[in-house]
Parts: sequence; structure tokens; C-alpha cells
Amino acid sequence: MGFTGEFVIVGHRGAAGLAPENTLAGFRVAADLGVDAVELDVHLVDGRLAVFHDACLKRIMDIDLRLDCLSWQALRALDAGEGERIPELAEVLELLPSEIGLNIELKGQGTGLACAQFLSKCQPSQSILVSSFFDRELEDFRAASPAQENNILLGLLLHKRRPDAIAVALRLAAWSIHICEGLAEPKCIESILDNGFQAFVYTVNSTARMRELRGAGVRGIFTDFPNLLRHAPESKM
Repeated sequence: MGFTGEFVIVGHRGAAGLAPENTLAGFRVAADLGVDAVELDVHLVDGRLAVFHDACLKRIMDIDLRLDCLSWQALRALDAGEGERIPELAEVLELLPSEIGLNIELKGQGTGLACAQFLSKCQPSQSILVSSFFDRELEDFRAASPAQENNILLGLLLHKRRPDAIAVALRLAAWSIHICEGLAEPKCIESILDNGFQAFVYTVNSTARMRELRGAGVRGIFTDFPNLLRHAPESKM
């Protein structure tokens, strides 16, 4: 299904509430639960697109070092949770069935260009949505790999109100704008939709909230618990 469905359930960092986030185990869980797509984060380490959320290892591994202070070999030896290792983007693409879409969030500096180059070489079978909070990374991605020509969608991420958000999304020829749940009020959603963008909301872990957002015209949600939301009764939406 990918991102083409009427309402899209995206496994946040795989299935972050059910398995170690951003690991192959988490992506397997999300795929087995029948999500439409999964979301992950990438940083550039030794020229590799490492799938990891934070710039620092403290929260996940209790190591007070930045990700870019270690070599890829050293990072790969660390436990990312329950014996899992930090994967490369290529490994996740190889794991995912072609019908499950992939949202790649550009986190670290240089990931826009690196991701564009990677995707142009591997030409994934999955539908791809590239998003970021950072305009520069999206601009670099767009310049290196015209997303529309490659059927790759772009999404602008927002965690707080941003007066120029619509203008930036228009300049980038974005397909979607992704807002945190705290911003997902009717006026904000209406503004996104009225300007021709798809609205996505993160991170939604309540079935009732999902139904409310769907009724407001939101195209999809990101969730840590796809087991709860993926199979919510359609009749109650």
C-alpha cells in the first residue's frame, strides 16, 4: 500500500513501542503487523547511512558520546537494544516487502545529498517519502535527485509553529507536511490541506485520537503501537 492509501498507518521508528527502535527487529514487527509504511531516521557515519534517531548514544546505549565520534565499525559493535545492531539504510530496504512504504527522515548533516545518491543507485521497489526538519537537507536532496522524476515524495517536518512553513513546502515542491500531535488542531490541519499538501501527524498512540484526526482529513499518522491502530474497527472511524 505504501503512501497511496486513503488513510496511512506508519510504524514510528519501526514499532518503537513494541521492539527496539530503528532496528531490523522493529521493522520486522511493523511489517508483520501489516503497516502501510515505516519511518526511520538516518545519520551519516563513515559515508554510510546509519539508521539511528539521536545524535548522541546516551538515551539508547547509556554511552555519553556523539554518534559521529565513533567509526562505523565501533558503532556496529554496540547493542542497540535486545542484542540488535544499528542497521544501514540498505539493510532496511532489503528487509522490507515492496508493498510497505518507507519514510526516511534526514537527521544528520549531509544526509540529504548522501540519501539522494544512495536512492538513485539502488532504485528501491518500495514507495519512498523523504522528510526532515531541516530545509537544507531537503534542498540538497531535491537538487541531487529531483524527487518528482523518481516518484519520491518529500515531506516537511514541524515540531512547533512556523509562519513560513507553507512557503517552504511550496518552494520544495513537498507532497506532505508532518506535524506533531500538539500542533494538530483544526486550523493547522485546514491550512495544510487548503494549500494542497497531505497532512501527517506524529506520534499518535490512541485509537480515539486516530479516529479524530482521520475525520479531520489527516492523510496518515505515525504510531509506536501499530498493533493497536492498524486493526482498529473501520466502522467506528
